[in-house]
Amino acid sequence: DEAARVGTMSVYFEDTRSMVMKTLFDVSGLQFQMIITHFNNLDQLTFKISGHQLVGEKSIATRLIEAFKHEKPVYGEVLAKNLIHPLKIEIVDMKDMEINSRTGKLKRVIDRRKG
Repeated sequence: DEAARVGTMSVYFEDTRSMVMKTLFDVSGLQFQMIITHFNNLDQLTFKISGHQLVGEKSIATRLIEAFKHEKPVYGEVLAKNLIHPLKIEIVDMKDMEINSRTGKLKRVIDRRKG
């Protein structure tokens, strides 16, 4: 299973994708990517979300963050210890989702950390 190491926490793509799909069950055409970045000596996980008629970005972000906290209790622990940056939610048009230039398939996990 494809996973991302964010700080001291492992985040599995399929488990997280399933949580996103359940949380945003009312969104059609839903697409999801996990992006890991590193700045100010800490990792950050971003959920990049695209779908038809996504409205209420703040509400969607709140729903996803709460679902992630529930699904992954260790997230709250590493966040409280300042070992990672808070989860970030980006809602974008489908054209802004990142694809593999060779295959045209949507990238699932994108690691933008240097080194």
